Amino acid sequence: MTAMDWNDLAARPLSSVGGTPGNARTPRDFLPPSGDQNLMGDLPRWMNQSWNTNEPDSSSHQQASETLHFDSLEEHLLHHEQRIMTRILQEATEQAIASADAMIEAQIQSAWEKERERWKKEWFGSVVRRHPNRHGALVESNNAEAGLLIAKNDAHSPIESSTRGSALLALPSSWQPKPADGRLPPTQAPLDLASASAHLQIFQRMENSDKAVNEFLNLLTPQPNFPSSPVDLGYRFAWQVTRDLLRHKRSLALSPVAQATAALEHLCLNFQSMIANRIRIDQTIAPHHFRNNIANQCVVFCKLVLGGDEQSVWPPVFYCLRCGDAVAALEIYQSTPEPDAAVLQLLMSLAGKQGSLPTVWSPPDTTSSGLVVTPSPADRRSVGDLWENCQHRDKPVDLHEQGVYALLSGVALLPASEGSSVPGLSTIEDYLVGAIWKGLSQPNPAQELENLAATIRDFGPDYFGSPGSGGWDFARPLFLTQQYERALLHLTESGGVNGLLQATHLAYVMIASGVVPREFLSDSIVTSLLVSYAQQLVGAANLGAKASLEYVARIPDRRQSRQEVAKLISSTGKIFELVGSISPEGTRVRSESVIDMFFSESEVSMLLAEAAELMLHGNYQQGTSKTHSVGLAAMCYMLAGRYNDVVSLLNQMISPPEKTDENRTFWLQQVKDFRDTYLSKKTEVSVALERDGTQMLETNNILVELNKFFIAQQQGQFQEAWSMIDRLNLLPTAQADLGSKERSYQSLDPLVKQSFPAILVASMEMLHADYRRLKMQVQPNTEGIVRDRLGQIRARASLFVTLAGLVGVAPDEMEKISRLGSLMI
Repeated sequence: MTAMDWNDLAARPLSSVGGTPGNARTPRDFLPPSGDQNLMGDLPRWMNQSWNTNEPDSSSHQQASETLHFDSLEEHLLHHEQRIMTRILQEATEQAIASADAMIEAQIQSAWEKERERWKKEWFGSVVRRHPNRHGALVESNNAEAGLLIAKNDAHSPIESSTRGSALLALPSSWQPKPADGRLPPTQAPLDLASASAHLQIFQRMENSDKAVNEFLNLLTPQPNFPSSPVDLGYRFAWQVTRDLLRHKRSLALSPVAQATAALEHLCLNFQSMIANRIRIDQTIAPHHFRNNIANQCVVFCKLVLGGDEQSVWPPVFYCLRCGDAVAALEIYQSTPEPDAAVLQLLMSLAGKQGSLPTVWSPPDTTSSGLVVTPSPADRRSVGDLWENCQHRDKPVDLHEQGVYALLSGVALLPASEGSSVPGLSTIEDYLVGAIWKGLSQPNPAQELENLAATIRDFGPDYFGSPGSGGWDFARPLFLTQQYERALLHLTESGGVNGLLQATHLAYVMIASGVVPREFLSDSIVTSLLVSYAQQLVGAANLGAKASLEYVARIPDRRQSRQEVAKLISSTGKIFELVGSISPEGTRVRSESVIDMFFSESEVSMLLAEAAELMLHGNYQQGTSKTHSVGLAAMCYMLAGRYNDVVSLLNQMISPPEKTDENRTFWLQQVKDFRDTYLSKKTEVSVALERDGTQMLETNNILVELNKFFIAQQQGQFQEAWSMIDRLNLLPTAQADLGSKERSYQSLDPLVKQSFPAILVASMEMLHADYRRLKMQVQPNTEGIVRDRLGQIRARASLFVTLAGLVGVAPDEMEKISRLGSLMI
């Protein structure tokens, strides 16, 4: 297998990275073809063959027996046995040699790893953790300021040169694909309640994005003697990038180029911090060196890392550029006895652009100054030629010199260091610095940046993944290549509920501050994150529904936000906790409300009505009865000021009046309490209902009386029942009433209309009962009076039958009424 360097894919079309048909290649193409692998492992060849003495030998053995001639069968068998033993001994010897070589190689590798770890501590000033995989390892520094992901390749393969001038980008060959056993499992750790509470406090008092970002960074500041985890480093990195984007947003419109500039500035400032930390921990360096400018720091850094007093000018110049400080690079390069004119001109151009800013990529402000020299295409071509010449030198090439030429000319990526991790030329961040710098140097930088994003995206999470990073191993390059949406979703998939916590807060601040355009992070993704995270908080101790409200209330789309808050209220039943209580006047006590911080009075009314509808249609708190959910819905209507809906709901719960049970008794009592509390005196409720709900109240009165009527009728209290039905004035008492009763029927509420057949049947049953009783009481001295009374009953029964026909009673009910009428003839 031929080893690949960082620039290997640069000469190929971008499709080669994505695995498209044709000559496309993927990282997995760098592995040996499956046909070259020994599927039986390291077993000797003879153990994979079949030897059956009862069958003829294979063709190869037949050919051998035809070639050799033996005098007897014994000689043939002896020769055959000797050949077998020779082959066995040969295979065993080869195996023993291979095992010994492997043991020696392992010992050498172990010793090298220990030495390498020691040098990493020396360079980065902190403990590092290795996360091995089959082909390589990703190592992350625990230094919060350095924030470096170090790519290691055990093969240390040579570098192949790439085609000069290509605008395409490739990944370092040391980022080998992971085994084909699937992606890393998501973090299964439960929600960190302390972290969730701390984030909530910042969220609640968030006045502006700048302040919020700084508060989140302060929250994540590493504690002394407590090394940061890879997850903490990744999360802090994202807030640092957001802070840098905000700084650039104040000076420039955040186009893709401006966002890439902010990312590049972040990477350069990180490298400045790494150099400062390295100098700070060295006891042999005088303090004044640390306080000096970047030029002096880079010179001191080279002495510490590369050793020796007499050094080439290229390492400090390269490190100045890697820090983004063109002024410092120019200061050092000007001291060279014979500086190249093109290199000098390009450094002067960058230094003029930088002025007094921290880096050449920092956003401009009023303090920037200096003579801005426009880069000459001829100068860039000349430096490109210098880079090209480096590729064909016979003597060893200084990688730092190559790096300077690559950055200034924009014709290539940074070179990759071989055999050891050279600062500035060995990490994922180093690769991205070279790739973004190169992209920004092209005539069409937006397209180059898009190509870089596609490269990172096509390699996917398995290519970058390492255990314990919580998804940040892949999210970091996604952030730096403006793939914010993909990065946040990856965190939720790989980081579990705590990854969801991080993604949610980042997404909201990014979208609220405007540092990320909608095409890079859609409202739908932000909404999904806010809702998913809010659901995690509902059952969390000391958080609950109030904490959930803080997030769903901030959904960008106001209508969807109201819907989610309504779902929260209906599913938890925490009405008074979120919305406030009901005053004696029947109005909402807003001083006790949390929800008014996010919604207007009209919006609160709408979402409470939506919550009530959800409760009535089954989306209510688990473990509660339907009666309880209807009661909560009535509270929502009350708090929303929708008193007509309250009365309408009560009417539904006391109808049909002919069917009574324990729930009916409960709701009749609720109706009585409602009327006594809000309608027996002048209140906001009574005023509103008198103005808009007179028909609803009239229906309520009818249904209450009908409930009493049916109870009395079923208990045989006919006189009381007749007095109630007469008060309602629903049935005719004379032939002349039929027309008016038919018209009044048409104006009744549907809840009363649906019970009208039952009212007629019950009334006919009472008439029939009275008819039978009177008929059995006929005496000679009262016969005339009784007959007159029986005639009145028959006449009224006839009116009821006639009315039933006029109002269109259903056939089965009509048959009952007619049969009862016929029994009284």
